[in-house]
Amino acid sequence: MQYDVIIVGAGPAGSTTGRECVVRGLSVLLIDKAIFPRDKPCGGAVSLRAAVLLPFDLTPVIERTTHAIRFSTSWKSRLTQSAKDPLIHFTQRRTLDHFLLEEAKKNGVTVREGTQIKEINFPQNRKKNPVIVRTDRETFRGKTVVAADGAAGITARMAGIPTPRWRGLALEGNIQPKGGVPKLWKNCFGLDTGDIPGGYSWIFPKRDHLNIGVGGLSLGKNSLKNKLEILMRAQGWHIADIEGLKSFSLPLRKPDAPLVKGNTLLVGDAAGLVDPYSGEGIHNAIRSGQMAAKHLSHYLSGGRSDLKGYQQEMAQTVLRDMDVSLQLFMLIHLLPLRLAERLHHDQARWPLICRILRGEAQYQDLKQGPAFLWTLLDYMLRPAAFPFVSKILRRLNR
Repeated sequence: MQYDVIIVGAGPAGSTTGRECVVRGLSVLLIDKAIFPRDKPCGGAVSLRAAVLLPFDLTPVIERTTHAIRFSTSWKSRLTQSAKDPLIHFTQRRTLDHFLLEEAKKNGVTVREGTQIKEINFPQNRKKNPVIVRTDRETFRGKTVVAADGAAGITARMAGIPTPRWRGLALEGNIQPKGGVPKLWKNCFGLDTGDIPGGYSWIFPKRDHLNIGVGGLSLGKNSLKNKLEILMRAQGWHIADIEGLKSFSLPLRKPDAPLVKGNTLLVGDAAGLVDPYSGEGIHNAIRSGQMAAKHLSHYLSGGRSDLKGYQQEMAQTVLRDMDVSLQLFMLIHLLPLRLAERLHHDQARWPLICRILRGEAQYQDLKQGPAFLWTLLDYMLRPAAFPFVSKILRRLNR
């Protein structure tokens, strides 16, 4: 059977791309090796700016919504910043991803769960000849392909699309304190940026438990576990109290990484679209899926001769904001600790941070201060400076 679009990977990026494509009148096949609902290592934070992108309500899968952030440095010098309106939703990726996939199915996306990709053959003339996708059960033909199979996915590699990136690692699990979620965390989540160079620790409240995690660039699993033990002790807990401890990759795209080749697009974690500053991937997964669907529709209707418009629009929007996010990341982790702490505790910037979390502003709006500093950071994002930047990022975690 032939489809307009074959998508590999049914996470938020893949489900969003599929649903948006069908709404635009395209036939879509969505393939995933897992059977949903399935577990997915993740802190489970969904910013308001991610939620507002969707044309439906996420309330059925939201376990808690908070209005405050408790910032800290090495779990000391604590400061709680509050807002009148909600800032962050918290969910389980098991339920969120299943919910998004069901929405895709409702709109007419054909789904093959529990199906393993065995081979993808891309013809030399990708515009005239279909892509052949062979699974462990069936063979399909597609006019276009979307790689949405995450950081460890095989689709981009099979399509011959290089994915240069810096790789981070996170470790997370759950704890159920006696008496349920402590009063401190009922309307607040915690972020600590002092104890892990090139990363941060978090405490995310859910319905009846807390998600605890640590993440950073170039840190090994053993090192992360040591950091997690420090976090637990600082809260009066023990590492043995954690359930379901899992590690997962944080694929951080390098600014020159391509998103398109011929009739194939990359979205979400497969494109390395994790936010460098916050570590969030869901917002950019959804947004890239929406843009991908728009450009796939233009291309397949004959309105565009290729899919390069996707890369161009992403460069002007999502990738530009990611560049600023990466600059903020470098700024926070390269500054002396006390100066970095002042940036997080800056009362004047707090309303703007709230607007960013709600999708009412962008990271670019935070580019304030000495012009020479931002000029230097702009230079560090040029391809010629990548080896230097990579060296800095590696040294952050030594």
